[in-house]
Amino acid sequence: MLEGISDKQINNLNDEIMISQLNEIQNNKDKPCYVNTIDMVSISFQSSQKSFTELMPNTIENLLQRTTENNDFSDSDLQKALDFIHASYTRFIRESTGLTANITLQIINFGEAFNFLKKIVLTQKKASWQQWALENIKFIAKRTRESYMQLAKVNDAKDYVILGKDILIRIVQAIDIKNNKSDKPIGDFLRKHNLKFNPSSEASYDEFTTQVELAIIMEKAENHGIKFDSSLVSKLMDIGYILKPSDIDEAVMLKEKFQIDPDTFLSTLLEKNGNKNIISHISHPMDKK
Repeated sequence: MLEGISDKQINNLNDEIMISQLNEIQNNKDKPCYVNTIDMVSISFQSSQKSFTELMPNTIENLLQRTTENNDFSDSDLQKALDFIHASYTRFIRESTGLTANITLQIINFGEAFNFLKKIVLTQKKASWQQWALENIKFIAKRTRESYMQLAKVNDAKDYVILGKDILIRIVQAIDIKNNKSDKPIGDFLRKHNLKFNPSSEASYDEFTTQVELAIIMEKAENHGIKFDSSLVSKLMDIGYILKPSDIDEAVMLKEKFQIDPDTFLSTLLEKNGNKNIISHISHPMDKK
C-alpha cells in the first residue's frame, strides 16, 4: 500500500462541504449572515490547504523515492496516487467556486455603493458624476468601477454569484439590459439557452463558459435581427475563432444589402479557418459583375 494515503483520507477529501456551503449562500443571500460566508469558505479553504500540504509532499516524495530506488511500484499504488490527486483537485474546484461566489458578491456590493454615491452626487451636489468620480475615485479603474455598477443594477445578479464576475458581466452586456423589462434577466437568459452550471464537476466550469460564450453570440445576433446556426458558431469556436461584434455587423449588412444568408457568411469563415480576408468575395458580390 502506498505510504501517506489511506482510503479514509481520500474519501474525506471527496466530501460535500463546499456544496452545502454554496447551498447556504443561495438560501441566505438576503440575510446579513450571507456576507459572512466568506469567512466560512476561507476557513474551509485553509483546512483543505492544510490537509493537502500535509499529505501531498509526503506522497510525492514517496512516489519519487520508490520509483528511483526500485521497481516495486504497483498498478494499485499508481491508481491510489491518481485517486488522491483527483479527489484533491475536485475539492479544490469546489472551494474555488465558493470563493468566486463570495468575491462576486462583494463586487456587486461595491457596485451598489458606487451607484449610491452617484445618486448623492447627482441629486444633492448637483455635480457631474463622471467628473466627480474622476477626481475622487482614484483607487479603482473607471472601466472596472462602471462594470461593477452595471452588474449591481441587475435585479437577479446576486442569485448567480456562483458564476463569477466575468461571466455575469458578459451576460449582462449581451442581453441589452436597458431594454430588458424582465425582473430576472440573467435567469431568463440561462433558461432560454438551457444553461446549467454544476459546481460539483471539475470539468463543468470550462464547459459552462464555452456554452455561455456560444449563447452570448446567439443573443447578440438575435438583438441585431439575424439568426445563426449554433452548430456553425460552435465549430468556429472549436478552431479558435470567436465571432466579434464587427462580424455580426457584417452578417447583418450582407443580409440587408445582398440578401446573403447569415449562415453562408459563417460557412465561408469556417471553410477558410476564420480568415476574414476571403469574405470580400461574398461581402461585395455586385462588384463581380
